[in-house]
Amino acid sequence: MAASYGGIIGILLSKPQTSHAEGTNYLGIILTLAMAIILGLLNVLNRKLKNVHYTVVMYYHAMCGFCMAVLVIAIGYHISGSPLRIYTSRQYLLLFFCCCCDCLAMFANIMAFQSDSSGFVSLICYIGVLYA
Repeated sequence: MAASYGGIIGILLSKPQTSHAEGTNYLGIILTLAMAIILGLLNVLNRKLKNVHYTVVMYYHAMCGFCMAVLVIAIGYHISGSPLRIYTSRQYLLLFFCCCCDCLAMFANIMAFQSDSSGFVSLICYIGVLYA
């Protein structure tokens, strides 16, 4: 586990420096490590929820995601004072595609961990750390 976290840090530090401040590089490292830890905890909790049907788990996952998205939009509105952003149809199509891929990945993750056959799926699911 420590080797995988070290690998994540190595990947992040190997990127060439951009014009951003040095603090954002460390913020990215902290957020990536936090994401890896959260994914690990999520997988452990999914294993503990063996007796709960996976659609119930996915319902609460989607509900929490929707509530967090509304909260982020509301906070952004109150900070900036500007109305919601309008995106192009291409951006909405890309967002829809990413949501479908994430939904399939979450279904696969939950079903694999609830059935105790999570070896290969857990390796693939940790790609989400780099995606985040």
